[in-house]
Amino acid sequence: MSSSNIFTARLLEASSSAYAGAAAGLLLENQPDLAERYAPNAFKMWKAHLEQRVLELIAALDTEEPRLFSSRIRWERRAFAARELNEPDLRSALDCLRRVLEEELPALAREPAIRFLDPALQALDEVLQDEPALDPSNPIHRHALEYIETTLRGEGTEGIKQLKAAIVQGGLEIPEAYSVLLTAQREVGRMWHLGQLDVSEEHLVTANTQRATSAVAELAPKQPSNGKTALVAAVADNNHSLAVRVLADLFEIAGWRSICLGPDVPPADIATATKHFEVDLVALSVALPTQLASARRSIEAVRSHSEERTKIMVGGGAFVDAPDLWRTLGADGFVASVEDAVALGGQLIGLENSAA
Repeated sequence: MSSSNIFTARLLEASSSAYAGAAAGLLLENQPDLAERYAPNAFKMWKAHLEQRVLELIAALDTEEPRLFSSRIRWERRAFAARELNEPDLRSALDCLRRVLEEELPALAREPAIRFLDPALQALDEVLQDEPALDPSNPIHRHALEYIETTLRGEGTEGIKQLKAAIVQGGLEIPEAYSVLLTAQREVGRMWHLGQLDVSEEHLVTANTQRATSAVAELAPKQPSNGKTALVAAVADNNHSLAVRVLADLFEIAGWRSICLGPDVPPADIATATKHFEVDLVALSVALPTQLASARRSIEAVRSHSEERTKIMVGGGAFVDAPDLWRTLGADGFVASVEDAVALGGQLIGLENSAA
């Protein structure tokens, strides 16, 4: 890893709030109309926005992956469009951040910061691609759309009953039922991002889906024990628990002893639990690039406390634009979807019939 990238990341980390504040102040000084358009808390809003961008830039520098930062800017650009905000304001804010970093960072740190920032600015000139919606002709997508529609009507229990009926009477396999719920949750996230759902509606579906996973688990036949233990956790600062809960269920259904630590677990606690439960496989969920540092610390902690036989795999949204990052973090494998995790886990520890 480049020493200049590390040096730059640590400088930004130490003063992220100051750099963001300076850039927000410059933005409002250059464009006084923004203070009125984003009143009454224009400075506070833009400082928070730019501090998040600095944290994302740090994550890209730490992993030497400019794609991570550009990807987050594309995400933010879609959010601006969905909420009918002025997209040129996003460019102006990034331009101000670039100017502040170019003026304030020492020479050794200036070049890496600008080198990672400029591709993100160029991404603002790209034709914005629509995020694909679900396809009703796909059976999993169709069930997911029906589940979302029923739940948003305020009939969450009915949505769960329909899903259970599809399992018991309609031939929907248990892994497919979990895929329905995960697909529904991803779609709800997409709709929220595009401004098609508000926060309360997103929370409504999420809360009901937590109930639905328990209902699916109750219907699942369990395979005989394979004598292996899997520990599943979302790394520190990752508060998304659904994928972790589903993955833990799938391991248990496949015959593993499954230890689910849930969301937002500090590295030391993951390592302690791995040692205490004599874990064979650790599965870590990483939702955002800003959580990659937590993932790296978790992997290092597990390595220093567990036996050599313990394997570690990672997955989650943080790897969408850079799936090869798992090697940089020191993991043993990467899984692109929860549905494929049990098979990969078995392969990593040399378990026979790992596709089960």
